[in-house]
Amino acid sequence: MAVFYDLRLMTLAVLMLVSQLDSASATVELRNLRGSKLSGDFGNKPDPYVLMYCNGQEKIARKKEATSNPDWTGQVFTFSSCKSGHKLRVEVWDEDPGKDDHMGTYQGNVGKGSSNPVKFSVGKGTVQFTYNVK
Repeated sequence: MAVFYDLRLMTLAVLMLVSQLDSASATVELRNLRGSKLSGDFGNKPDPYVLMYCNGQEKIARKKEATSNPDWTGQVFTFSSCKSGHKLRVEVWDEDPGKDDHMGTYQGNVGKGSSNPVKFSVGKGTVQFTYNVK
């Protein structure tokens, strides 16, 4: 059993442990989520909502009724256990009576840093967002 006789050695050991915990935990913030020119069923405007997943966590951008250009830019979706290298999946859905329609999906590995832009096709439209790794 090791016993620390020197306060400096014990302080160094604690700092090393804290730095490992800090680098192991990270947070991803997804923001500026919006869609453009999304199409619904039978020429109608869609009622889009978005499901987001990272490292076992799920977030939901609630339905926007009858719009081809949904905007969730005022919201921040925080994944507290997501970090660089984890898979980020963003699914766009159209709410319908009975069964909802899957419109499109983005999936990719989380990068590093701030203001990582993502833009992906959803039918003839697009969805875009940015994310930050903290």
